[in-house]
Amino acid sequence: MNKLKELGLPVPDFEVVKNPDEIRWTDKKNEYCGWVIRGSADKERGFSMNCYALYVPKNEVKKKLDELIKKYGNKEVSYIIYAAWKMKKGGNLMILKDKIILEAVNGIFEPNKTPELHMVFMKRENGLPVLQKVVGNKDLLSHKELLEVLELYRKAKINNVVFEWSFNDRGKFGVWDIIPIDIKDE
Repeated sequence: MNKLKELGLPVPDFEVVKNPDEIRWTDKKNEYCGWVIRGSADKERGFSMNCYALYVPKNEVKKKLDELIKKYGNKEVSYIIYAAWKMKKGGNLMILKDKIILEAVNGIFEPNKTPELHMVFMKRENGLPVLQKVVGNKDLLSHKELLEVLELYRKAKINNVVFEWSFNDRGKFGVWDIIPIDIKDE
């Protein structure tokens, strides 16, 4: 989340804690459906960490965080806390050297969920990428939403990454994760 913020991308207000006493409720103005707690390995990316809790009521966050700390520890794990969203649409945006791949679903994009929309764009030096292929529900994203997602490419200016993004039920756009991918140059 810190890297996303450094890139100037739309991320929720969040805080990183090691224990429940450090929680400051940074984003309480946007709390309307609970809180999210995500564990993140301090040294290496925790791809295999199944350490999270979604839509936790405020009065249960400290208890849930204690449970996660007991299970995963707090010496090499930090916990990210932010106000949850009711997800309307979500997906991934993969930015490669020469193309961009967008996948989207209604609701939350989960790891083994089949995308309802799959789009492939050819990158151009100046301007928006050129659409090459569309599979699925091409009306899933409005034109405005599509442009917001593709704006990640322009703002980030990096290759070989996947962004996890979503729109909430109030139309707000946010980015939740950036995942580097190892692509060997041909």
